Amino acid sequence: MPVEAVGFRVVLAPETEVDATVLQETAAIVERRLRALGVSAAIGIGDQGTIRVEMSAPENLDQVLASVQQAGLLEFVDFTGLLDQINDFVDRTIATTAGPDREDALLNPETNAPFQTVVTGADIANASVTEVNGNWGVRFDFTEDGGATMVEFTGAHVGEPLAIVLDGRVISIPVIQSAFGAEGGLLQGGFDQEQANRLALQLNFGALPVGLDVLTVEPLEALPEALAAAPTVATSTPTPTATPDPRPTATTGQIQVVEEVFERGRMFYIEPLDQIWVMVVTGEGRGTWSIYPDTFEEGDAEFDPSIVPPDGLMQPERGFGKLWRENPEVREALGWAVTPEFGYVSEYRYQPGGHFDENGEFVPGPGYHVLFSLYGEAFRFNEEDNTWQLD
Repeated sequence: MPVEAVGFRVVLAPETEVDATVLQETAAIVERRLRALGVSAAIGIGDQGTIRVEMSAPENLDQVLASVQQAGLLEFVDFTGLLDQINDFVDRTIATTAGPDREDALLNPETNAPFQTVVTGADIANASVTEVNGNWGVRFDFTEDGGATMVEFTGAHVGEPLAIVLDGRVISIPVIQSAFGAEGGLLQGGFDQEQANRLALQLNFGALPVGLDVLTVEPLEALPEALAAAPTVATSTPTPTATPDPRPTATTGQIQVVEEVFERGRMFYIEPLDQIWVMVVTGEGRGTWSIYPDTFEEGDAEFDPSIVPPDGLMQPERGFGKLWRENPEVREALGWAVTPEFGYVSEYRYQPGGHFDENGEFVPGPGYHVLFSLYGEAFRFNEEDNTWQLD
């Protein structure tokens, strides 16, 4: 990457011809994936059915492009009757009822037709990367409907193989030992950490309707105005504070954040301030807001293995986990985490408060911040009374 490059202009093209609606849907998923990777980007539809991406420079461009361009269609596929042939299909490309037409894809030898898909990644509620005995994998939960479908299918096919397929390639073909699906599962298929991260990202933000090819990559010496980072003010306060340092002028822009959803609220890590914002839900679309410095340092314990969450819930990790474990009030108020944490770039707005005194001079006062969640919800954080509300 050239030293002067602060960003890139990337042109992506669908692997097959698609209509305008599918192209717009694909572009939206690309944008969500980039945000989850912490890469700010402006997305547009280019000439001749292409997608144009202008983005800030990531640490590893190749990994980012690999994460956003792969379709990421995960399927659980019926291999009933093929127990003695499963070794012939692992790492091969097959035709499935939920996937697109694939060149040279193998058909089901029993029916001479595409293999039947039971459920897809769209039936997965959340996914997170995990390491088990030195092997990287992706732990996931099904949606209610997806779990019910899997329980019914696996209960009726005990002893039969069920293929796990990613973008048409058979990852593995386990044999069903008993009914499962209600409590999710673990995907392992010889992934390295990068591949596991990529799969979790794709499962959380949806499969692309079509795979994408990278046509061109052009370095940018200056970012477009829309991607300019918001002015920020760091705090040196070492203890919890009621509000961030007030800012005398209005501020808008984009900032790097990390978000995690809990049973009764959320945590946001505000990277420019090195703060953790804790929002607790007290009513529909509103609640309390408190701020703590992030005291986590590399080398600290990322989680406590002695704390075992209930099924379907999670122990927060790293900075969020340290605050949650060391502060009983925060832990009691939020409950367990229900999603893994995700980093992304959020639109940000700060509106200063204040009033004019009898001499006509402006006296600064409490204002409010507006921050967006990963899914576009706008939260307003009020400095005057330490509350939040949906904006």
